[in-house]
Amino acid sequence: MAHLGKYTSKKLPHLLKHDERARDEKGNYIRFGNDSIDSSRTHLNYNLHERNDGLSDYEFIKQRAMKYLAKNVRNRADVNWVGSWDNNTTKEP
Repeated sequence: MAHLGKYTSKKLPHLLKHDERARDEKGNYIRFGNDSIDSSRTHLNYNLHERNDGLSDYEFIKQRAMKYLAKNVRNRADVNWVGSWDNNTTKEP
């Protein structure tokens, strides 16, 4: 079942690090509290919107938010900036 998670600007950096499967200084994937991640399948991940603008994903999203969010909600902590689909195929007992 797919699930849409909504995230505020404060949660955005953590979400992006999780999605990019960041590595530590030894080259091992950093675990972000989810032990069920199968890092041998990480090469199957892809981005639906590849860019060549030189911006980090965070800077790109921040620019878009500043452009399209209303001025009175840009800095509010309770405003969702992004959504992320999670295809949860794990079957719980």
